[in-house]
Amino acid sequence: MSAAVELVHNFTLLHDDVMDGDATRRGRPTVWSVWGVGGAILLGDALHATAVRILTGLTDECVAVRAIRRLQMSCLDLCIGQFEDCLLEGQPEVTVDDYLRMAAGKTAALTGCCCALGALVANADDATIEPPR
Repeated sequence: MSAAVELVHNFTLLHDDVMDGDATRRGRPTVWSVWGVGGAILLGDALHATAVRILTGLTDECVAVRAIRRLQMSCLDLCIGQFEDCLLEGQPEVTVDDYLRMAAGKTAALTGCCCALGALVANADDATIEPPR
């Protein structure tokens, strides 16, 4: 499961670099700056598909379905957070609430997914897997 989450994290970074126009990440050329925008988007999509494929391999089908559902819910939250990030870009002023809402949809969404998936494979109760928001 951790590999699936890491693949999703990397797919979001590839797409983020394209949207932000960043030519480097951590001192290295970004995928889009080497292989073009199309290449980066397709590779990001392939990483996402591979993450889901990993989860389909879980031996307990019920756990697999719940894990995929949770991962996909996080991907949707990530997309919303990235969209909010795009909306905030260039704004002369950003409120703390705006920033926290955007961050909740990005970094926090994936962190919450990690916690939920760990609780899921540990056979935790539903309230532990998905605490109220």
